[in-house]
Amino acid sequence: MSQRLKCLQSINSLPINLKRQKQREQRKLNNGVGKNHKKNQKKLRKKGKSKNEDFEWQELQALISATESELKTILENEPVLADIPYDISPEELEGEIALAKGSGMTIYIQRDGLSTLTVVLPQKKPTIANLKRAIEIVAKLQLKRELRERQAERLKRRRYNAIIAKTSDDNEENIENLQQQQKQKQQQHSDTQKDIASSVSTKESDKTITKGARLTGELVCSTVHNGHQHRPNVSWRFLWRVYALYNLVTNQPINDENAGGRQLLSECGIENAQPLKFCKREKYFGRKRQK
Repeated sequence: MSQRLKCLQSINSLPINLKRQKQREQRKLNNGVGKNHKKNQKKLRKKGKSKNEDFEWQELQALISATESELKTILENEPVLADIPYDISPEELEGEIALAKGSGMTIYIQRDGLSTLTVVLPQKKPTIANLKRAIEIVAKLQLKRELRERQAERLKRRRYNAIIAKTSDDNEENIENLQQQQKQKQQQHSDTQKDIASSVSTKESDKTITKGARLTGELVCSTVHNGHQHRPNVSWRFLWRVYALYNLVTNQPINDENAGGRQLLSECGIENAQPLKFCKREKYFGRKRQK
């Protein structure tokens, strides 16, 4: 301990340039660990963990993509299971099994400006809480699939624009070679046309990419009716505080607060294959504040 203190004192007594040089040498000897030994050791451990975690995450993503592609091919080749998506959730699978057995309950949820949701409840006596949970799952999955389709269309457009640009460049090069044999003046004119055409093609490709680059989180109603876009990871606790379900057969809103949300759908007058829609809670029940 005394030797270490003497060493520190001798280092501190040196000029600033020699002092920093000594500190750098000590850091190299200690594998990049400087004065704060404990803190730097923790940083080194975190770095090692993060590298291992990144590698494990990449392996996991590769395994997920491989299993998804294998499932997709199996379902496409099987005619009975061709209408089932490869990213089906456990709740959707239970609903499909219940429909095959003839015991499931199907409810259609209409949304302003959006497609209707087909919700299948596998329970024998479903409650309002089961219905709300199923609506959340189906709406999130449908939004995820729509965003995936948009991304695939965007990638197709990019590839198509790249192929067009390559073919146009090849054709222009052939024309240039022919024009070089004829006259040098026409060559200059063709070069200017080439620059204009390439600039126009890049502008058009940028426009097509920016058009499909918007990300919307439309779960309850469209942005036209709502006035603003929801975030992709919107809280359903907030949405159920603002919106309620409306029975289109009886023309009455459904009070989901009775019996703590555990009221049966049959008690609320909801039957199989019945359409419902979202409505503003404040219009019928007043404003519901956060607890």
